[in-house]
Amino acid sequence: MSTKSLLKLSVAASVVVGGILVGSPKAFGSFNYGTYAGSNFTYNNITESDTIGSSTSGGPLFGSPIGVGNALVFSPQNFVVSSNNGAGSTGPGSIALEDGHLSTLITANGSATIDQITINEAGDYSLSGVAVPNDDTFAKVGGTVFLTILSLNTNPSNFIPIQTSANLVFTPHGGGVNPNGGTYDLATDAGTGVIWTGTLGNSIDQAIMNAGYVGNATEVLFTMDNTLTANSQANTSAFIEKKQADAVTLTTSVPEPLSTGWAALTALALLKRSRKV
Repeated sequence: MSTKSLLKLSVAASVVVGGILVGSPKAFGSFNYGTYAGSNFTYNNITESDTIGSSTSGGPLFGSPIGVGNALVFSPQNFVVSSNNGAGSTGPGSIALEDGHLSTLITANGSATIDQITINEAGDYSLSGVAVPNDDTFAKVGGTVFLTILSLNTNPSNFIPIQTSANLVFTPHGGGVNPNGGTYDLATDAGTGVIWTGTLGNSIDQAIMNAGYVGNATEVLFTMDNTLTANSQANTSAFIEKKQADAVTLTTSVPEPLSTGWAALTALALLKRSRKV
């Protein structure tokens, strides 16, 4: 079974050292939560930067993580937008938008290597009112992950960092035109407290193979861009949020070690071959 470290993105305090958070955010908009060392991986310079909108509570969107084993746990409390009767929650106009960025440099400890990174997140939305022709009341979630593989355990000569990116896929898909889902329109997706989930699996090993290298990653720069958007018109409302507990989960896994069962089968095959000689 693979050894895994979970980075659960949620909102809390600051740097984790030995399971205890130290330090605190300096100012809204940009937060550095320090470094967390797990059993197999170290998450260096965990940073959040919020570039659009303004949290109505004045706090960060994701917030600082709590370290549990190989995991970073975030519980977003402020990552929410709403628009009611044509007035958005984050500024003038009907559209409300929040854009949060998370980044960390993931390094493998000891002989571990980084095999795959998987993202899972969840929240809910509400859309109410009567949709009229050409109605533009909606709630939307989006997420893009950017990865840069910086080093391999084989130390190939003339190595060039490998860059890859992908979008999270959301369920339910919603009636919007976004092929990755996550756009919910009043006309087709009205409801209250409708749960949505987003997921993405990035195979680091596959990206290395596609680039023509042999080996496994030991250092990966992770960046995620997450957005929530809501828009309403007269007599309608839209609301969408990330849930307050373990809303986003990033899983980093190492290649599965050679099992005792496989080793036994290999030894048996070698023994049978030697008897035939």
